[in-house]
Amino acid sequence: MNLVCENLPCLAPAGNSQPDSELILWIISVTIWIALLSFSIILVNKAKGDLRDWILAFPFFSGFIGIGTMGLSVILAIFFVPSGEVGRWTENFHEQYASLSVLAYYKPMRFLIPVGFTIVSFGILISLVEGLRKWWIHSRKTGFIQSFLLVSWSITVLLGIFFVESTLLFTRDIDREIHLNMVAASHICLTLSPFLCSTFLLLQTKSENKSSDFQTRLLTISVGIIIIALFTYLIHMQEILSIGFMSFSHQIMIGSQLVWLIYFSTIFFE
Repeated sequence: MNLVCENLPCLAPAGNSQPDSELILWIISVTIWIALLSFSIILVNKAKGDLRDWILAFPFFSGFIGIGTMGLSVILAIFFVPSGEVGRWTENFHEQYASLSVLAYYKPMRFLIPVGFTIVSFGILISLVEGLRKWWIHSRKTGFIQSFLLVSWSITVLLGIFFVESTLLFTRDIDREIHLNMVAASHICLTLSPFLCSTFLLLQTKSENKSSDFQTRLLTISVGIIIIALFTYLIHMQEILSIGFMSFSHQIMIGSQLVWLIYFSTIFFE
């Protein structure tokens, strides 16, 4: 697809998929989601010894992979986004600094971003499966609130991962409307899920009369994620700052979610 525009800076194309191709992409999204979930369940439950240790460490490393993917994509934009187009942010930060949604249109970011964040998705699912394995029975013994929080965390994670994979397939040049809807849905889920999980862990620790320093720090980070998300939403809706700053705050929000994942994953280290 060739980019044609009259006014600089130019924005990557905004497509509108046909019903047949849209259905195929939805099927692929569901297939990828099921495959990631299935592999995470199998690996967590079947792996033994050192292999299991590496699998449980995977969420920790996947968080760094996500941050690295995001940072590298922004740096590569300097060299691979054509002059005058949105994404080549060294020319004009306020008008051309772009979100990952825009950068994913250009090569090699078109390959790097889906691969990097699919790895993150897999890491998140592994942490979910292991978390349920460790905490589900205990949550049922301690009452409705903890069970509700654990189930809510599970639902938001599962939905969030599906929305992420759909976002990566429905790029804005394929179908802009679906892409933006999936972006919004994934951010809502992955903003709420850390808070739900952190609250559950804090209540669990309190019920066992154990030290809650780790859980309190987790909850603090999760509250910070919500604050950053609300600030990003305010910037987007009110248009009070430049497009470049809005895109930057969007990436800070994703980065904060990944920081929470990295810190949370240390709970599985033994």
